[in-house]
Amino acid sequence: MSIFIYRFFLVNVARNKRAYQSSYLSGYEQYASNATDGVSKQTGYSFIHTNTGQTYTWWEVDLEKTFFIHEVKIYFRTDYKLRRNGVQVYTNTRERTSNTGHLCGTVTGRPNGSDIPDVVTITCDVNARYVTIYQGTDNGGSTALDFMEVEVYACELDVKYGTTCDKLCNSRHCAVQSSSCNVQTGDCDSGTCQQGWTGADCTTACTQGDNYGANCNRNCRDRHCVSSSPPCSTVTGDCGNVGCQPGWTGVDCTQRCSRGAYGSACSRQCSARHCEGDSTCDHITGRCVRGCQAGWMGTDCTTECQEGITYGSGCTRRCTDRHCLHNSQCDKTTGRCVGGCQSGWREPDCSQACMKNVRYGPNCNMYCNRRKCASSNRPCDVQTGNCGTGGCKPGYQGVDCTQGCSRGTYGSTCSLQCSARHCEGDLTCHHITGSCVRGCQAAWRGTDCMTACSSGYNYGPNCAKDCSQRHCVSSSSCNIKTGACDAGGCTAGWMGDDCAQECQEGLTYGSGCTKQCAGRHCLQNSPCNTNTGRCVGGCQSGWREQDCSLVCYAGRYGPSCSLQCSSRHCKTSSTSACNPVNGSCDNSCQSGWQGIDCTDCKGGLTYGNNCDKRCADRHCLNNSTCAANTGLCVGGCQPGWKDVDCSKVCRWPWYGPNCSLSCTDRHCSGQSGCNKTDGKCETGCQTRWKGVDCLECNDRYGADCSLDCRTRHCKDNNSPCDSRTGECVEGCKPGWMNATCTQQCPSGKYGEGCLEECIDRRCYGSQRCDLATGQCVDGCIAGWQGVSCSEVKTDPTTVSPQQASDSTIAVLSSVIGVLSVFVIIECIVIIRFILIVRKLRTSSGPSVSFSKKPNNRMTTTTSSVYEVVDSETDVRSPPDERVFNTQNGQNNDAQHDYVNSSHPAESSQENVNNYDRLDVDVIGEGSPYSKIED
Repeated sequence: MSIFIYRFFLVNVARNKRAYQSSYLSGYEQYASNATDGVSKQTGYSFIHTNTGQTYTWWEVDLEKTFFIHEVKIYFRTDYKLRRNGVQVYTNTRERTSNTGHLCGTVTGRPNGSDIPDVVTITCDVNARYVTIYQGTDNGGSTALDFMEVEVYACELDVKYGTTCDKLCNSRHCAVQSSSCNVQTGDCDSGTCQQGWTGADCTTACTQGDNYGANCNRNCRDRHCVSSSPPCSTVTGDCGNVGCQPGWTGVDCTQRCSRGAYGSACSRQCSARHCEGDSTCDHITGRCVRGCQAGWMGTDCTTECQEGITYGSGCTRRCTDRHCLHNSQCDKTTGRCVGGCQSGWREPDCSQACMKNVRYGPNCNMYCNRRKCASSNRPCDVQTGNCGTGGCKPGYQGVDCTQGCSRGTYGSTCSLQCSARHCEGDLTCHHITGSCVRGCQAAWRGTDCMTACSSGYNYGPNCAKDCSQRHCVSSSSCNIKTGACDAGGCTAGWMGDDCAQECQEGLTYGSGCTKQCAGRHCLQNSPCNTNTGRCVGGCQSGWREQDCSLVCYAGRYGPSCSLQCSSRHCKTSSTSACNPVNGSCDNSCQSGWQGIDCTDCKGGLTYGNNCDKRCADRHCLNNSTCAANTGLCVGGCQPGWKDVDCSKVCRWPWYGPNCSLSCTDRHCSGQSGCNKTDGKCETGCQTRWKGVDCLECNDRYGADCSLDCRTRHCKDNNSPCDSRTGECVEGCKPGWMNATCTQQCPSGKYGEGCLEECIDRRCYGSQRCDLATGQCVDGCIAGWQGVSCSEVKTDPTTVSPQQASDSTIAVLSSVIGVLSVFVIIECIVIIRFILIVRKLRTSSGPSVSFSKKPNNRMTTTTSSVYEVVDSETDVRSPPDERVFNTQNGQNNDAQHDYVNSSHPAESSQENVNNYDRLDVDVIGEGSPYSKIED
């Protein structure tokens, strides 16, 4: 029914429109417009016909403007149906486009058209101006078109629209009058309707009392009208005569007051308010967020305080609550008291009392903590600051103890007189302590110099000196002024009336510091003790006592006067007296003696305490000097001699240098004497020993020469062999380690010093590791080279021997595989032939012999029994011919049982290739064996 209604409103827009076609059939030059003349009769000569023999043909109608084309109807000839199949309908916005436009549909059926209706309708539903009928199908030798009439049913654009094309575009209420009209929906292209209308095509009126405005997108409930139920125009949403609530404006009362305005009808100005600081301006109340400026009140701070009654921010302060010193006016802003405040109250409006125990006095300008009350926790009267009965601290006076003592007085209650002090030349007087800046006179002490020194304990200015620290020779009284030692003077190292001054370091010493350090005769540059003047390093020759200030006694001389004149060996001289400094002999020395004082042995000839030993009698190793006191041989002794002067011969059983070798340690062959010089074995050496005294190993080393030097693996084959350690001086050959190079590298190590890791190599196949070189037996894996395969290969084109081998093996394997297939096929044919012959000859199973291969190394963990089966006869081998396969639990791949009927079984591994391998891997299809038990 809907299709019928739709077509009822659609119009054939092709009637009497200009048409043209690709070609005409000779003799049938009917006009192309025959198909648009409105004659739908399907017989006669009012049809169109294109030429034959064409690759394709077409016919086209120009609708003269764009329409929304719903369908195209073709009226075919009823007297000739051959050319109906394959006809296509196209639409386009450009003319003569053949089959390149929009394809609406294709007429399909039998080539002779017998199953195709006389009238065909094809739906397009597209905007277009041109409709093309196209034929490219040859239904029997021709692509010619021939039909009677074409009707194009469409809805005229921008005039009507809708699914039934029954709506007028000019009946819409689009916001833009010139809005286009969608032929299907009538949508206003601007997307917006006039006020009071809604819907895609703007034909639906707003609901009265519910919504209004363009597209009805405004809600009546969102307005801010004064009345709770005002009228609501569907066009403007007008509130009528009731007006808007404060803060709102506009016809529909939905607009906030503009910036800077607020209140009813937005008549109040934000700038006229007296807000405290910057404040936002509420569009309804104009409220000041931080309150009002002083002198103003109200939510919006526009009401002034009442003169003489209130003042301050929000007009919350009362003028009568102030405590002005005089009867002052009351400023509405500050409430300030012009003449100041009563004592105990604060400015400017004198309405706040001083903070208790913090401030006091007129305008609260006095601080309680600045008072000098005797007690720290005294209350503070807000008016006077009175310290109460406790009074003031020393040096202060007044009710609040803030006034210092008057000039000439100090101390508690300012009762002490500055003139009564015993100051040392000081005229100042501190009002609290009365302190003497330059200190006290002698015999007085204290801050104000009013206390005398304690007799017998201290003395002097400020009584700073201690009587017990004096250095008097004997017990003495202590004068409180001077502290003088009244008898005996000072102890050594001290001086002064009170013996409290120490001698000057390095200049004087002794009692009263009367001795001069420079007058001493010290052996070295000695410090000078202020008490004794002692010379630390002793005295110069000829001087004595601890301070080296006295010459030697008669008969003595030398350092510290330690030598006796009588001990000299002068040729002729007095022995009772001599030069106190050097004891010199005036007339030379006795024979065998030398030196200034004739006390030294004669150099190179004699030595000893009395010069009684001859230097020539020593047995020094070299031509040594001869010390006068000991005769020391600097280079040591000749073999067979010992002692400092090499004068004592070696005694049994010792011999050699310094008699350090024992005759009993030698390895002589048989009984032999022991020469004190070299310990020579006269009978020769025992086996493994050599040398004069048979103490050296003979090509051996270690304890008792038990180790052979030839077993070492030194880097230098000619390396010396120390008889004690056997150490290889230049290190070991690769693969050996320790000092004697007799220990092989541990497992996993190789190379010089056994420092290389076998695991770091890149070997191919076997991982066996040569201890010396780490050589990879089967070569290196790809990309590595060198003996130990630890060098990265630099030439990418080089192929390793193993890779070349792999390639060769791969090729040979392929060839052998192909040959093997042929051999196996031939063997199968022969075996089949043999089995058939044997089957004819005997009914017994095949004869098979098995090896009895010994395997003494095998540890049996699993055993399998196999039997021979004839696949043709299903005859199984008897139990005594079954094969027992024992496999090594150690997974030794070389251990198998082998069987071959043509060769005797042998135990040697060399004959394995002469047998067929019998193992689990030969059981299966095509095998004569089957597993019967495990």
